Amino acid sequence: GGEPLARLGLPALVKMLAEVPGIRDISLTTNGVLLEQYALPLAEAGLKRVNISLDTLRPERFTRITRGGSLAALWRGVEAAEAAGLTPIKINMVAMRGVNDDAAHLADVTSFLGQLRPAKAYLAVPTRPPTEPWAEPPPEDVINRAFQLLRGRLEHVELLIGYEGNAFSATGDLAEDLLS
Repeated sequence: GGEPLARLGLPALVKMLAEVPGIRDISLTTNGVLLEQYALPLAEAGLKRVNISLDTLRPERFTRITRGGSLAALWRGVEAAEAAGLTPIKINMVAMRGVNDDAAHLADVTSFLGQLRPAKAYLAVPTRPPTEPWAEPPPEDVINRAFQLLRGRLEHVELLIGYEGNAFSATGDLAEDLLS
């Protein structure tokens, strides 16, 4: 769990995974704060693309969610990922009650993503026990409004909702676990 770019030796791990027979594509989900520093080494190690979590455009909320990150660092990370060939870049937004579910915030995110033009945008709703006590799903009407706003500006938007169950368990066979 946590931010993968904070893991020591991540490029070496990606390189090891890229060498596993049968693995053709490796992607990474990140908050993007450290991506400027790691985009090129990860691309050279075999990473193919990134998903960037962008839950807010309000600096103080972004700093809280990322535990100290800045939107400026995220933007530099997006540019570094693009320059390193980690494309298509996908954007994830987890809609959270009281954090990013008000109309003004949704309009800001929609406008920003319209300018960024990611290959795909995901609107996710937390359904399993959150890692943070304040990460609760917004009301259904807010989820629908957010999806409609995003769909009006972007070509590819997906709504991710529903419990994943125990799909993230390990069998002991690395290739099977990674490819399933």
